Amino acid sequence: MTRHSVYSAFIATLVLGISFADGTDGFDAQRIADGYSAAANSKDLEAVLSYWSDDAELVFLPGGDGQTISGHAGLRHFYEEVFSSDHHETMTITVTDVEVEGDLIREWGAYEIGSEVRGCYVIVRRRSDGWKVYREWLVEPCGE
Repeated sequence: MTRHSVYSAFIATLVLGISFADGTDGFDAQRIADGYSAAANSKDLEAVLSYWSDDAELVFLPGGDGQTISGHAGLRHFYEEVFSSDHHETMTITVTDVEVEGDLIREWGAYEIGSEVRGCYVIVRRRSDGWKVYREWLVEPCGE
């Protein structure tokens, strides 16, 4: 699949507001995305980290040359740098698709940061993490 996302400053998190019969009832991807965006836009580091599993990985494709950020320590460092930047733009996220397979949820979407940055993402969530982000791949621009 070639639906992904990225920008070397923010990330996306979510899925559609769909209720599934396999134990994901009440999982509202867009609500989660909106909460994540609000935390990132207000530079709330602890709130942003609460969306990620302890062993999460964030991978930046094309524009990020495959850079991988691993674990809460790596994500903390990344977001500290992003939030300390003078170039902190508002982010919005739109969930476009969700797929449930056993104990995994895969979601696709797009994000926009400010008026110029647009990208796509793929997220994998695990049931064992309480559906937090386990892996995320970001691509900027979309379709690359």
